[in-house]
Amino acid sequence: MSDERVSEGQVSEEKEKDYFWFYVAALAAAAIAVIILVKINEGDKYEGIQKLENEEVQRLNIRVLN
Repeated sequence: MSDERVSEGQVSEEKEKDYFWFYVAALAAAAIAVIILVKINEGDKYEGIQKLENEEVQRLNIRVLN
């Protein structure tokens, strides 16, 4: 009977380890998702500046004919 208890304890530890790696993978996936969302929103933040820069380039890109 003591052997059964030991084997049951080992099984529960193995299941816990499986959940541990699941939690690590879920945490890593969540962190990557947050980083991606921040990077996407960061591009939107500079959109107005990019438009102004493009307009300035178009205004300065004129040809002078002599």
